[in-house]
Parts: sequence; C-alpha cells; structure tokens
Amino acid sequence: MSIVGMEAEVPPNTVVIVIDVIRAFTTAAIAFERGATEIVCAPSAEVGRNLRLLHPDHLLVGEINGLKPADFDFGNSPFEMSMAQLDGRRLIQTTSNGTRGLVRYPDPAVLLAVSALNVGATARWIRTNHAETACTLVCTGRTAEDQACARYLSGLLQGSRPRRTDLIAGIMEGAAEHVRAYARQSAPERVDLSKDLPICCDVDRSEFAMVGEVRRGPRRANEGATLNAASLPADIRPGWSDGPSGLTLRPPTDGALPKPARRAPAHVTLRTPQVQPVGPTLVPRQAPLVRDLGLCAAVPRPDATGTSSPGTRIGLVGSGEWSGQIWR
Repeated sequence: MSIVGMEAEVPPNTVVIVIDVIRAFTTAAIAFERGATEIVCAPSAEVGRNLRLLHPDHLLVGEINGLKPADFDFGNSPFEMSMAQLDGRRLIQTTSNGTRGLVRYPDPAVLLAVSALNVGATARWIRTNHAETACTLVCTGRTAEDQACARYLSGLLQGSRPRRTDLIAGIMEGAAEHVRAYARQSAPERVDLSKDLPICCDVDRSEFAMVGEVRRGPRRANEGATLNAASLPADIRPGWSDGPSGLTLRPPTDGALPKPARRAPAHVTLRTPQVQPVGPTLVPRQAPLVRDLGLCAAVPRPDATGTSSPGTRIGLVGSGEWSGQIWR
C-alpha cells in the first residue's frame, strides 16, 4: 500500500483511492445527503460547462481558484450544499484538485473518491470487495489534510485503530495552511473556510463508499471515469456485475448519458444512495466542535428533529440502511 501525490504514476489494476478533504469530496458527500441522485465530476471548468450544455437540467457546482464562478449554481462548499434542496437533482462538479485527480487513472482495479466523511465506509467496502488487491492512496492536495486522511485510511485497511483525533488535527493543520496561503491574496480572492471546516472534520458521517468505473472520452482515453455511491454493507446486489475493472454498477439506459452523436467529454459520475429507515428512531450525530485557529465557531447542537441551526445537515446513525440506485 502506498501514499502518493497526484502527479505520481500509479500501477494499473490496483485499487486507486483519490482523496480530497478540503473540499471536493466532502461537498459531494453532502450533496448526496441533500438528495442529489447524480454528480458528474469534470476535470476542468471548461469540461464542466460543456457537460452543462449537454445536460441543461444539471446544476453546475465547483470553483476556480477556490471561488464560485458567476455562472455556477453552487460553489465547492459543503456548508452551502448542506442548505440546498437537491431531491432528485443531478449535479456537475468541477474543482481544482479532487475532480481533476479523479480522472487521471484509466486502468484501476477499482476507483474510489474519499474524504473524512466516508473514510471508514470506504475501508469497509475495500475489505469486503478487494481485500487481496494492492491499494494506492492519492492525495490530490499538497496540504496536510489529505495526507492525514490517507494515513487514517491506510491504518484502517491494515487492521489498526487509528485515532480520529489525529485525523481531525491533520485537517485543522491543512486548513491553517490554506488560510495562510489565502492571506497572501487580495481580499476578493480569499476563500472563507470557516463554515466548511466543521463539516470537513465530521469523520465517518457518511455510510457509503463512492466507487468508480472508468469512462473514456471520445479522444483521450485517460480523461474520465464514472463513480457510484455503493451502499454498506457492501455485498453484491442484483444488477451488479463483477467485471474486469472491479465491482461496478452499469450505466442506466434511461437517456441520462449523452447519445453517441453528441458525446460528452470524459468525466466522473457519482450516484447517490437513499436512506431507508427500518425503525422509528434515528440518532443524530453531532459534528465535532472545531475552535482551533479561530477559523470557525462550534457547530450548533441538533434539535429533536435531527437538524441544526443555521441549517447544517447532521448525519444520521443508528437504525438505518443505505440502499443505492441499481444500474442495469
């Protein structure tokens, strides 16, 4: 098992785990919680806009230099996403690191997208489905949070019990690096992480792994992939197939993908699971208190309905089951 940067060469036929904690894959996980059914991840804003032309019903999400472009519907902010009403909506996401890194690997045994929110679920999925396959953990950023998440996930995969506090400390250290970098920029170019950081630190909030299937573009074979949110427990369900690129879900035939006459650029598609309660009680998880560095205030305690003010969605644990949309 190796931990590498985004520019490293990754051997084919390995489990490739792409990590972006602040903020791409944290935002993606929150979008799933808010009801999104699909997130198409593009390697650049240009590709994202081209995909939007092909799919005008999709919402465009992401950032350029950390900031939301004027023609995007949402920025790359998990806090902003936590207040969005996305039931049944499809999204296109493009970011500087996470979505760009995800499409670099054309021949994995399986491809996964990870943040602190789904790190434990990802480890369980790998142990269930690819326990004997070599793993490469790719840190898309150069700051401390992705390295901390990679070390934590590596420990889980090796059967140890890494400390959650170490992961949160690494995320805070990475956030401080981001803040110092933004401080050197002019005020309009600075990114405010204060509302996003508590969500980025909410370890194991999401009980699903985001699993990928390489989707090649019309010209360049190494530009894209398709990701799906796999439910836990990660058993093989009807409609799944164990193909040459690992356990994957197959694309739907309902017209969601572009027709051959108008092929989309290569990209990554994330699909969302749905919560199916099996009992009357769901226990809300309170996000961690994050006070260090003066970056943000403590997350408010959830009320009896499992929501919090001013609107941060709280993950649910306890009596619940995730079941994903099956691709046939």
